[in-house]
Amino acid sequence: METAYVAMVIVGVVAFGASLLFGADHDMDHDFEIEHEIEVEHKVDHEIHDADGVMGPGKFSMKLITAFSIGFGFGGEIGLRAIKLPGNLSLLTALPAAFVFYYVAYRILKWLYRQHITTHIVGKDLVGNKAIVFTAIKPGGIGEVKIEAPKSGQAEFFRAKAESPEGKL
Repeated sequence: METAYVAMVIVGVVAFGASLLFGADHDMDHDFEIEHEIEVEHKVDHEIHDADGVMGPGKFSMKLITAFSIGFGFGGEIGLRAIKLPGNLSLLTALPAAFVFYYVAYRILKWLYRQHITTHIVGKDLVGNKAIVFTAIKPGGIGEVKIEAPKSGQAEFFRAKAESPEGKL
């Protein structure tokens, strides 16, 4: 049982380090553009918004799973060595420690996410805002507009199409 707890700590620390180095908790965007003006976009988002609209880590993010693993191994070792619990009874310290590590890591990550300012502009943030037309939009055609995001103040260029064939935006 002791080697299992030590292995949980080692695996957790290695996986946590790998997630920091290689960025396991990030957005994965896939944009494909095919000629004939067909655009397909696929977005996988691991961030979750709470009731306040603040982004935070997903409940099963890599960093939280590794925190649970580290806590489980650490708590099990405490049960076996410090408290001298026999075999399976060490789970009485391993599981609570795992949940405590998970909760503390979640709160720390949540706090860090609150400090984060995103530069990612999503379409729903731009709907209804005024835009400057940079490339003329012919009736039924596509042009280019510059829109300033209301939250960040960041301006970006987007392709735009007239809402109706008559050319109204």
